[in-house]
Amino acid sequence: MRNLKVGTGLISALVYRPDGSALVALDVDHPTTRARVYPFPDGAGKKSVAVYGARFAVAPDGRRAAAVTFSSLRVWTLADGVKHSFQPQGRGGFLYGVGFPADGSHVLVSGQLPGDNGARQLIAWDPDARRAAWALECAAGEQIATAGDRTATAGAGEAGFYRLKSNVLVVEAGRVVREMRLAQREIRGGVRRVRFSPDGSLLGVAYGRNVLVWDVATGDEVHRLTGHKRTVQDVAFSPDGRLVATGGDDDRVKFWDAGTGRLVTTFAWRIDVVGSLAFSPDGLTCAAGGTKGRVVVWDVDE
Repeated sequence: MRNLKVGTGLISALVYRPDGSALVALDVDHPTTRARVYPFPDGAGKKSVAVYGARFAVAPDGRRAAAVTFSSLRVWTLADGVKHSFQPQGRGGFLYGVGFPADGSHVLVSGQLPGDNGARQLIAWDPDARRAAWALECAAGEQIATAGDRTATAGAGEAGFYRLKSNVLVVEAGRVVREMRLAQREIRGGVRRVRFSPDGSLLGVAYGRNVLVWDVATGDEVHRLTGHKRTVQDVAFSPDGRLVATGGDDDRVKFWDAGTGRLVTTFAWRIDVVGSLAFSPDGLTCAAGGTKGRVVVWDVDE
């Protein structure tokens, strides 16, 4: 087990580089937020890029970060800190969610068009062409996840002046193919994170003290993972799809069997709130990000 000090604030996102050579941590320490690149094995040459916005995301390959605030989308290249700014909806629109597709080819943003009755949209923005590759009118929310050509989006309750639906939508080939409804009593506090299994067949949704695992093809709930004493902030699947990791405000990380929903083990790493989780590409280690820039990396079979 390794206890790393990679920043100063809450680590709200963790992404391993695909070759396992570095861990990218999003360190939220208001008023400054930084995307920190922590190389393995010794951390030498750690890089830090200042980013700013209301909602953030790190690309799956760990090469870029993005943020949205009001009508603006900003994209940073982490190697050199270069920033580009865009307004996917023009002036007056409101952006409240951001994410990256699995191939990192564009940036996914959710927002609402100008006007009291402005339509909600999910937009695939191409930063190189400076235009939308596609835009879909749907009740897209703050949380965005992808696997292959599937995208899931869910509201987190409130976004600025707008109340978002907390139902979960799955988009494929430019259309909504599945909508999973959450009971009203289940969405107090909103959806904190959505994550696909590696093959895209399952979707984990963290809300309140629970995580729902859905079968995307049928829309059926297959597992309800309960046991955390406070809000769950993140859910992650192992690369082989056999384990589900959950963590949150109770300073606990739990491993579950993805096939049966059975609790496998619980870790207490003493990093306070667990804001983010990530499995290494080879599935041998898992990382958990806590407060004050603390990240714990441990062997999965520990």
